Amino acid sequence: MENDLIERFRRVVETHTGLVIPSHDTGLLEKTLATRSRTCKCKTFDHYLTLLDSDTLQANEEWRQLVLVLTTGESYFFRDSGQISLLRDVLLPDLIQQRQNSKQLRIWSAGCSTGEEPYSLAMILRDILPDWDAWQVFILGSDINEQALSFAKKATYNEWSFRRVEPYFIDTFFEKKGQYYQLNDAIRQTVEFRYLNLIKELFPASGSNLYDFDLIICRNVFIYFDAETINGLVKKFGESLTQGGYFLTGHAEVSNKSQFGLQARLYPESLVYHKPKPPVIKSPKSITTSHTSSLTIRATTRSERQARKDRPTRIDRSKTTETNSRNRFKKRPDTLSSAQSHRHSAFSRRRSNVSESKPDLDQLLAEAAQALQNGAYPKSIELVESIQNALIKDSTLAKGDLTFQAHLILARALANLGRLDDADQACQKAIKENGFSAEPHFLLAQLAQEQGQPEHAKKALKKTIYLSHDHVSAYLELAGIYAHESKNKHARKMRETALELLLKMPKDAKITGYEAWPVSVLCDQLKEQLER
Repeated sequence: MENDLIERFRRVVETHTGLVIPSHDTGLLEKTLATRSRTCKCKTFDHYLTLLDSDTLQANEEWRQLVLVLTTGESYFFRDSGQISLLRDVLLPDLIQQRQNSKQLRIWSAGCSTGEEPYSLAMILRDILPDWDAWQVFILGSDINEQALSFAKKATYNEWSFRRVEPYFIDTFFEKKGQYYQLNDAIRQTVEFRYLNLIKELFPASGSNLYDFDLIICRNVFIYFDAETINGLVKKFGESLTQGGYFLTGHAEVSNKSQFGLQARLYPESLVYHKPKPPVIKSPKSITTSHTSSLTIRATTRSERQARKDRPTRIDRSKTTETNSRNRFKKRPDTLSSAQSHRHSAFSRRRSNVSESKPDLDQLLAEAAQALQNGAYPKSIELVESIQNALIKDSTLAKGDLTFQAHLILARALANLGRLDDADQACQKAIKENGFSAEPHFLLAQLAQEQGQPEHAKKALKKTIYLSHDHVSAYLELAGIYAHESKNKHARKMRETALELLLKMPKDAKITGYEAWPVSVLCDQLKEQLER
């Protein structure tokens, strides 16, 4: 296909859907158009372009089919632990406070893919609302991919969608049916799914129930659009929020400036847009370190939920798990790998009698690692900063492996709080200390995926594999990216390699980033994917 014609196709796709096809995906677009034009029995590409550009029933149906191919987003439950923690501990409790009189909440998950995001929100609300039955909760999930919406409505998921979900949520809200899990009716009925083209649809609009939302979430959608389209959508979303409402996007997807009547608020976990109330009503403060509330009527506190249910609090600020992942800060590591822990303990033993101060630093490092494992990310950061300050004051202290491990722990803690740029810098410092470790590169790949940068992610993952040929997680991540790009042969090769490595491991072994999944379960999942 000649360049002029492919550019015309790109323009018509962008005009109709808002999707910007990057130049490196031109080959994939051409193959997709060739397949669809043959299906429509169009003799030439010009004929197919004329069909797409027409206003006919056939054109409308073809656009629906083409969109299914162009939008192949993957999702999973409780995606992005930092934002999930922010939603549960800050944003949703604030909205519950604001709506305590009306007891009504309206939430929109725009670009919901296969439904995991709106269902995650419904489960969180079901878990934190003290009087759920007294509330009217409406959650809208919209997407341009009708096939994904059809899947979402069935609410039946395999284990891959739960890779970062605590057992409590699975046990409470799902029923196991063979190899799949069926979401219960109480949560399903809270969510309404709808086909919606964000570019073509007019909103806010009361007739289509697209107005006065308390919370709008649109993550990993703007990466497909140009700046002008993004600005137009942000304006429409802002107008569709009620006063006091929040608008949440993926990391670095939208300018961090206040605009269109929305105030940008930077929390440790994420940037959020807030639509302020009139000045006579005091707006809620942006809380950066702790999020306490003295409300008379409020979302239940962690201690109250624990006493009431006699179980650990879920998705709280200190023990959040992500459910993710495309790309999703997919499978964000929460702990040091077993190999790293071993290296650290051995290092501590070697250094134990070097000096009076060194054991203290080793102890601080061990405490930082434990805080990271427990999900106490701010505490972990504080401990690492203490180590760094001590090293700055006393240049005679050997920095070696201690400094490397400190940077790596810091990077992981920052990543879990959604501070991706800071986490990136910590990774670079770790690499400077130890250029032969694969782990900082693997974390850089996860950060790149979270920010919608697949090419950077692939580069980092390939570097990870170069440094550690048996790094199963890197092969799995690469497989996911290739599958998303419809490079099925490459994806299959990565999965075959990962399976080959897993089969050599003990069945109870743990894989970095997949700690909740025993090797035996990962093997079964990969075998199922390879048989498709």
